[in-house]
Amino acid sequence: METNNFDMLSIFKVILNKRKFIASVALLAAGVAILFTAVKKPIYKAETAFFVANPLVADRANVYQFNNAFILDHFAEEKDVDKVMAIANGAIMRDTLIARMQLDAHYNLSLQDPKSFNEIHDKIQSNFNIKRTENTNLELSFKDHDPQFAATCANAIAQTIADLYQAHYNQTRLSIHKTLSEKVLALDQEIKTMSDSLAVLRTRTGVYDLIAPNRKNTVQGTIRSNGSASFANDLEALQNIEAIKDQLVIDRANTATLLNQFATATTLKEIPLIKIISKAYTPTKSTDLGFVVNALVAFLLALFFSAVLVVLQHSLKHVLKA
Repeated sequence: METNNFDMLSIFKVILNKRKFIASVALLAAGVAILFTAVKKPIYKAETAFFVANPLVADRANVYQFNNAFILDHFAEEKDVDKVMAIANGAIMRDTLIARMQLDAHYNLSLQDPKSFNEIHDKIQSNFNIKRTENTNLELSFKDHDPQFAATCANAIAQTIADLYQAHYNQTRLSIHKTLSEKVLALDQEIKTMSDSLAVLRTRTGVYDLIAPNRKNTVQGTIRSNGSASFANDLEALQNIEAIKDQLVIDRANTATLLNQFATATTLKEIPLIKIISKAYTPTKSTDLGFVVNALVAFLLALFFSAVLVVLQHSLKHVLKA
């Protein structure tokens, strides 16, 4: 029984016999690669880097430290960096970038067409990249055929991420500030009501002393009845209303203090949480491999696959004959 052996020597002979065909295919592939490189628009990549500050730095409790000062790490933890990464890869960031950089006009696409709208988002995702570094910094890059536009876009993305990240914390403070403002107005109204009631009672009783129980400077025994049957009740009411008003004034002062504290770091320019440490500049070299490298890669790949094709073709013919 005959056994068909297909060893390395026979493979080498088959390749050697078809060397002209293999070389022709490889040279053709190299030529196509050179032509493609010449026709294709070069792509440029601009890069920028920044680090994230600890958001607690801008917190009211740390800004207004009085007696409980403590050391606070100014660099963000991993969980904070995760939030920045989520914002960077979110649709809101892309929508903001589209409006800021007018990417619909740059890519000749319409925001009114859902298909074109999704295509713009896909282009941003394919051209934009953000990653952590070993020093917990963040590096982002943006690619485009226009080198200056790539740099402008990279810087715009970094600023957009910084604005969105800071706005998250600022909005929380603004919400609290709004609540406190409403509380101050409500307290002012209550204090005014108490003051009006006190004025009425003092006029009716003729008592102008400070007689609230919590007042330490009240002079005992100076209050005289005006002879009215309701004097005792009016005096008790006067005392109670004074006590309530005193507490409302204290509450109003405390709330006003909190209101002033929460007014801090409510704008994008106050206590920035993201610091750009490397601005993106216009790149001068494209990301393309170049004529020589592209031609060499295409030549070697075509050389390999054409040799494999020749060997497989010869092997198939050998099997069919058997």
